[in-house]
Amino acid sequence: MKKEYGGEIGKRMYPVMQRFRERARAEFILLQPKLREEMEEAAKASDHYAQLRLELDQRHCIDEMIEKITSAYECELNWTYMAGILDCLRFLEEMDGVDLS
Repeated sequence: MKKEYGGEIGKRMYPVMQRFRERARAEFILLQPKLREEMEEAAKASDHYAQLRLELDQRHCIDEMIEKITSAYECELNWTYMAGILDCLRFLEEMDGVDLS
């Protein structure tokens, strides 16, 4: 009988997985040159945005949009990371006890 790793188990794993993802990000991902380059470009764009002469309501609207997009991306990233972990569990189950060492 196949185990179902989504649903309730996935929901319980989410907070733990989020901590693991953040640790992996700090230890590995941020060391990647392409990501550092992208983050530097984002910082430049943010600086440019901060210097624009926008009305307060315009700035508020753009800030809210950026916040919502960032939040949605972060949520998607967390669930994608979880899907990878769940795929690993399924893979190990499919291997049915094969020694991976």
